[in-house]
Amino acid sequence: MKFLKYLGISIAAIIVLFLISFVITLASSESTEETIELERITITEPTKSFMEVELKSPGKDPYIVGKCNFPDSTKLSLTIFKGESAIIGGADWTNSGKFVFSLKENIVNADSIKLSCIKHENFHSPNVLKQLQLVDSGIFVIKYKYSMNDLYRESFRRLLEYEAPRELDMSTVKKEDWTQKDWRRINFVVNSKKKYKRSEAINQLKHLLIEELVKHPTLTAVGADYNCDSLIRATDGDYGKDWFIRAVFAPHGDWTCEKYKNYYDYKFLIKDEY
Repeated sequence: MKFLKYLGISIAAIIVLFLISFVITLASSESTEETIELERITITEPTKSFMEVELKSPGKDPYIVGKCNFPDSTKLSLTIFKGESAIIGGADWTNSGKFVFSLKENIVNADSIKLSCIKHENFHSPNVLKQLQLVDSGIFVIKYKYSMNDLYRESFRRLLEYEAPRELDMSTVKKEDWTQKDWRRINFVVNSKKKYKRSEAINQLKHLLIEELVKHPTLTAVGADYNCDSLIRATDGDYGKDWFIRAVFAPHGDWTCEKYKNYYDYKFLIKDEY
């Protein structure tokens, strides 16, 4: 009997602990919802506008994500330009200082994008319009324009974890057109006259790949070779051995040839070859 009594007490204690844990979890969830609610933007005093944009998935199905300090439910218009001609547009509404614009792969040769906010009752509710009048007061249309080249460069830089090289003598760089059938491919060969650490050599290769893709964003793939004779030889892992460095990046398809495997979408390879 005592055993059953203690068993009953234990079960009751477990149930009580479960209920307490559930209540704590529920309260935590409500607290998170309140925090998210506090992040919503409401303008109550004169404010200077702020906006940042970032290009995502630059190879296929590209889209723009942005941050701003416009009030929630502000309508933003996107216009994409080739030269001075508008080729496509769209609209999105801000939410907690964020917005997203889906693009199309056929606009990769665009030169720039413009984001606009028109302070007019046709686009905003009375409450939002009242707040917008406090953002860049006296300006009817707030505009931000961005170079597509800059957006591509920054996107690839983040993707490849790249920093501009300290030195790169372009007279030592040979550019080769390896285009085959429907695959547009470019390859570089670097025969540097100076000796560099392996990490700096890789950085130079990334720079060549990225700048070529910025100039020609529809390239299927781009590759580069670095002559090992210009690398400092040491046992340190940051230094090259008696090999050459091979870099391949395929943002729009794959890179296939007899000597190398297939490298598919967004695959970037740094490989030491004999």
